[in-house]
Amino acid sequence: MKNKRRRFYNIAIVCLVVIESIFIYLSYRSFGNKEMILDEVNLTAGKPVEKDNLFAFMIEQENGEYVKSDLDTWPTDMVFNAAKSGCIDADGNTIEGALVFDNTTHMATLTTNATAYCYLYFSIDMAFTFYLGGSDNPSHTSSTETPVYLNWDATDVVEYCVTNTVGTDNCTWKTVSSKPTTGIHTLTSGDDVKIAYAYLKDEDGAISKRVPDRIILDTTIPVVTSLTNTGYGFDYISVQVSGADESGGIAKFYYKIGDGDYVASTTNSYKFSGLTHGNSYDVSVYIEDVAGNKSAVVTNTYSTKSNGLGTAIEAGMYRYQGTDAMNYICFGTTVKSECVGKTDAYMYRIIGIRPNGQMKLIKKEALNTGVKWWSDYTTDVTWPNSLIYTTINGNEFLLSETYVPTGWESKIATTSWYYGDTTNSGSYKGETMYPIENPFGESTASNRFTNTVSAKIGLMYIHDYYYAYASGGAPGSYSNAKTAWIHMSKNDSGAPSSYEWTMSRYGLYSGYYRAWGVLSGGDVFRYYLIYAYSVRPVFYLTSDVEIIGGTGTIDDPFLIS
Repeated sequence: MKNKRRRFYNIAIVCLVVIESIFIYLSYRSFGNKEMILDEVNLTAGKPVEKDNLFAFMIEQENGEYVKSDLDTWPTDMVFNAAKSGCIDADGNTIEGALVFDNTTHMATLTTNATAYCYLYFSIDMAFTFYLGGSDNPSHTSSTETPVYLNWDATDVVEYCVTNTVGTDNCTWKTVSSKPTTGIHTLTSGDDVKIAYAYLKDEDGAISKRVPDRIILDTTIPVVTSLTNTGYGFDYISVQVSGADESGGIAKFYYKIGDGDYVASTTNSYKFSGLTHGNSYDVSVYIEDVAGNKSAVVTNTYSTKSNGLGTAIEAGMYRYQGTDAMNYICFGTTVKSECVGKTDAYMYRIIGIRPNGQMKLIKKEALNTGVKWWSDYTTDVTWPNSLIYTTINGNEFLLSETYVPTGWESKIATTSWYYGDTTNSGSYKGETMYPIENPFGESTASNRFTNTVSAKIGLMYIHDYYYAYASGGAPGSYSNAKTAWIHMSKNDSGAPSSYEWTMSRYGLYSGYYRAWGVLSGGDVFRYYLIYAYSVRPVFYLTSDVEIIGGTGTIDDPFLIS
């Protein structure tokens, strides 16, 4: 701003009146004292002309309004405002394009031969930004002692003032040490809309026009009105928070579980993942309003699912074990009465939970018709080519609206199912069969299954059957194995066959191909491929599927979303 004042400023208004040959020239020149003196203006006829007969200086005030100046001096602390300046004719009509301003020479020229009267506007040359509350320009503040932020383009600003009243009479000027600058301003007390005004002052003592800003003072503490559990599974707890705030609304929600750190969120719901099943957790929340006021902390205790789920990972999963596991779950409907009323279509049981939260389900009741592995037992038919695979991944199950209604297929994960042949039935040891059947492709055993097929539906493995009995998957005998919750006799009294297939094949035995199945008495035995035994489809849910209700009993099964 100071360097700008050192320039020579010239304003010329040239009127070319063709008929009377009148030439008008107005000029301002800069002197050492910076006062801009109006030169004498003459018409060609020699008659002196007063300034007000030709033009008017319009000077900007602190409030942003413009008033006509009574002085014949250049406004040295201002800049020419070409956008507002212009000329009118004798009837008061604007003459478009009559006044041209040259930013290089600082000369204004009248380019019309019509009689004109021109208004030359000059604006305060200290434009700046002013925010109450800080540089992010917040709408609310929680304290009368609020931060302020000011920034400007001029190079010679030395002081600033922020006041609650219009005008600089109540200003306490503060030294500017840097640009932008920050400080603290005291608002008037009482929750309400507050307006403050800021001014700048340069090294010559010139004061800028005022710049106002408004902010809402809000000192009322928000309140958490409710904290509810909206879902819980074996490794997660979901909560939802409701709150009340009198002014501005809630800006952030803070969540903590146990002794962990608070996590900030802009949504009123949160899911704590990676938890241990069957554990209780203290969940704490508080809220913050837009002014920064924080509520009191509310804490509730919630638990993850358990109901008989093992406490250690066995054969790649946390598994349900024992004779009467509370692991009933609905698939195909979210209405409990529909599930309980149609157990042959919608009722399943959870085999186990993978560490990533995926649940592995087995259908409670077998499909209505027994299925052959293949139509003869002399053909070497592997799992992906078997009639069972085609049945459960085709129209009889996966593509059937009876079992998988519209929209539910997307909840079934596509899985790489490992398959192969083994002559070992495990002698009632799940720990023997798991590395052979290699369900997750992690085994290093020399006799492991290495073939895979990508599909949604499979059957239980032999190790699934054994591990359902007890920890370690060692029922010890077929009579013990039969007592496990997974045995078909505990789930389907009306199955088409009291025997059921597993996914594991035996291979060639005495010239005939066979596969492993579970007998009604609990034994695992190799069967000819031509036998039509019961099949109970098995699949993994996608990892985003959550339990939203139920306790896992057959009368109150888990519901999922």
